[in-house]
Amino acid sequence: MKAKQHQNFVLMVIAALAVISLFGALALYLQGPRIRAVRFELDPSTNSRLVDSKITIEFNRQIRQADYTEQVIIEPAVAFTTTTQNNSITVILSDNLSQNTEYTLSILPEVYDLSDRAMSATHIHQFKTSPARYAYIERNYGREDSDTVFATRDKDDHVYIASIDGKTETVFRHPMIAEIASNSRYLLVSTDTGERFNDLQYINLETREALNIPTDIQARISDLSVHPSAPIGVYTVTPDFQSVDEQTYQSFANRVRATNFETGESWYLTDQSGEYLRAFELDYTGSSQAILLQDPAQDFFLVSAFNDFDPVPLGSFTETFGFNDRGTSILFRSFEDIVRFDIASGETTLVNYSDPSAIVSTADRNSATFAHIQSSAFTRGSNTLLNLDGEGGNELWNDRLIDGRLGNYSLSYDALYAGLLIRPDSCTLDQVTPNTQCRESYTEILEIMTGETTRVNGFNVIWLP
Repeated sequence: MKAKQHQNFVLMVIAALAVISLFGALALYLQGPRIRAVRFELDPSTNSRLVDSKITIEFNRQIRQADYTEQVIIEPAVAFTTTTQNNSITVILSDNLSQNTEYTLSILPEVYDLSDRAMSATHIHQFKTSPARYAYIERNYGREDSDTVFATRDKDDHVYIASIDGKTETVFRHPMIAEIASNSRYLLVSTDTGERFNDLQYINLETREALNIPTDIQARISDLSVHPSAPIGVYTVTPDFQSVDEQTYQSFANRVRATNFETGESWYLTDQSGEYLRAFELDYTGSSQAILLQDPAQDFFLVSAFNDFDPVPLGSFTETFGFNDRGTSILFRSFEDIVRFDIASGETTLVNYSDPSAIVSTADRNSATFAHIQSSAFTRGSNTLLNLDGEGGNELWNDRLIDGRLGNYSLSYDALYAGLLIRPDSCTLDQVTPNTQCRESYTEILEIMTGETTRVNGFNVIWLP
């Protein structure tokens, strides 16, 4: 009898729970769709180059297929587009986010399920972006000797990773670092052996593991470039003319080679017929897998890092200033003019500036165009960093108040910081050899909005994507 009473009690409890669950589910259903998760294609706490990346807002059920752009708000404001599919809204960022900034993503309640029920309330998701980070080389020229041109090295060169919040760490050291390229995960380094050829290494920036990249011939390795997100680096290989016979030199000179940092595999770039590609300049910093290549004849092409299509000719230009941050256009100098080449259409448009011949270099970043202007090669204060948007351009910095001149610059992905290489008048190049004329060169990290600068004793600032 007692067992039956207990069984009936259990059945009553189960029935009551079922009714409660049913009413609970019905109540939730009548409330309309709820957000289950907000997922970032690229983690904003570790990545800087977020343009064209996706934020997926996932709901607990299918939603009405509509344009919900007006129902999505990002603060501080940034341009974006949206798409809708099944149970999600995808936000595609049209610009990079400001770094080291707290953002609020709000989804307003006017999002409907298939039964025309709306969300019960605004959903708020907060996140913070990472501080801008950059890599640079510190050249340690050591003590001066009796020679007025050269110095004796008594310390290693170093590669540092630094951030604008003041954190700096050593990631690589060597007696003579020739060149670096980097993304957020891998650093590619060419080092000088002192014997007319270079060694090549890559460093995993998470584990700090350094691995050598073997080559099939001793050669000078230069034109290093690393894709912003893929684990692929490219570079050119040229043997020393005095160390090999003419046939070997002609066979290998300026060949383009690629390395996969995850697998360690390396290969030469070729066209579809197997002909080796050769380059005087490489740029692999666009968002696609295409590489911008300038061949020995000074013509420019887009080529594949994986040898899966023939080189696409772009035309003949005087020089290039590289991709925009979306990888959709390329800036070129065409004689005295600066032009923007649209990759999709193949059309060129002029970059508007009153004296384009005064532009030393230029860059498209975060929907704005920046330029290094040199009004005179001999007058102090003649080097200016401008934002070219607006009438006559907006001056951001000038070297009139410093003891030295602007050599070159690089921009962070949010266009809020610039790395300015400052050289003394007697230093014309950042040389691998310990040239005392360049020992006083340094880099200033400029905060563009405030004009404040921080001094860095190094060269070759590369902003990490």
